[in-house]
Amino acid sequence: MLCMGKKQVPVMLRNPTEQFKTLKKDFQMGIGLEINAVMEETDENSLKLNKIDITPKQSFGLNQLREKLPTHLKELFNRSLANLNNQQSLQLATLLLKFQDIFAKDDLDIGLFNGDIQHKIDTGNSHPIKQKMRRTPLGFEKEEEETLTAIKEIWSFVNKSVPLTIRRLVDDGSYNTNWTPSYSPVELHEEQMKDSDLKTLKRWIEVKYEPTKAELKLCSEVVRHFWSLRQQIQIKDNILLYKWEDPISPRLLFMTPKQMQKELLHGCHDVVSSGHMGQYKTLEKLKQIAVWLNMTQSRKLYVKSCTTCNLNKKSTRTARSKLGQYHAGFPMERVHMDILGPLPVTKTESKYLLMVIDQYTKWLECFPIATQTAEVVARTLVDHFFSRFGCPIELHTDQGKNMDGNLVRQLCELLQITNITTKNATNVYSII
Repeated sequence: MLCMGKKQVPVMLRNPTEQFKTLKKDFQMGIGLEINAVMEETDENSLKLNKIDITPKQSFGLNQLREKLPTHLKELFNRSLANLNNQQSLQLATLLLKFQDIFAKDDLDIGLFNGDIQHKIDTGNSHPIKQKMRRTPLGFEKEEEETLTAIKEIWSFVNKSVPLTIRRLVDDGSYNTNWTPSYSPVELHEEQMKDSDLKTLKRWIEVKYEPTKAELKLCSEVVRHFWSLRQQIQIKDNILLYKWEDPISPRLLFMTPKQMQKELLHGCHDVVSSGHMGQYKTLEKLKQIAVWLNMTQSRKLYVKSCTTCNLNKKSTRTARSKLGQYHAGFPMERVHMDILGPLPVTKTESKYLLMVIDQYTKWLECFPIATQTAEVVARTLVDHFFSRFGCPIELHTDQGKNMDGNLVRQLCELLQITNITTKNATNVYSII
């Protein structure tokens, strides 16, 4: 629609629906553009001449193309001419000539694959590995089929829901221990019967006896612990075994009597094949063959008390200097001060004790205080100790701010007392 500038544009609206429509003020119906000039329409016909290539091209007939085809493609071409017209036959011959290198010449040839064939595989979120297709020569078709059939038979009985790296051990129905070659199943049974706790458990399980709560309270901690796990206890070869449920390698553990625990620890830690391993590896070795109550604590104490480990293994703890001794020659030469608490609050609202002891006489004075701030400590020390016994030559405290702060230092400097504190990584003098 064209109109002169600064003039109103007539608009006619039509509502094709039966519903009422409301147009608000300043409703935009279109966009106007300013036109500088209008070109007049011409009816003159313009002629265009396209360039025509009149260079003669060499054309081949069907018979000529047939002669140019390789020997191994002529049979394919002849079989394909049944339902093709002359034009389609020419197109097929041209196509075979163009891609003749792709086709195999004999049964041992796989042809030349130049990568022109494209294919897509849905790999999900994984990045695909770009490799060219690998083909097998037709002469090896029989060997390939035999190999694929053998692989298919192998995979036919594999449970794909279970990882292939995990296999369950076959239970041979007996319990044999390679860590105690000198013990037979009969001897292991006799050792268990020497333990009163295991003997009680075995008797209850064999006769399917259900003890009362009162009877369980009279038994030892071992009986009560394993009775709560009685569903895991089995009897094989007349030996009590504990079934360890493990999704990877479930196993039966020997319920070790008290008199055999030390021997078993020796076999898992001290022998040459064990190599005096640390606490963690020793425990893991124990978990493979045996179980008893508080086995972790027993292993910890045994490894810590091993003489060979203590002599040859480097300690992980930081070495500390030895305690030195300081001998006081007379009373009030050195006084030690420290705070004890917090304690239960007394009627006077005191919950700390300021303790002052003379090193020579071992005389101890305790003063109740409500808080342990530096002001309260200094005032109590002056009012209740220095005023009664006098000022010492040295005052020994720790490095707490209420003991070694500016206020206590200024008090010692004013009363001419040497303030000594316990230093880190240095000799600590005992008051004895």
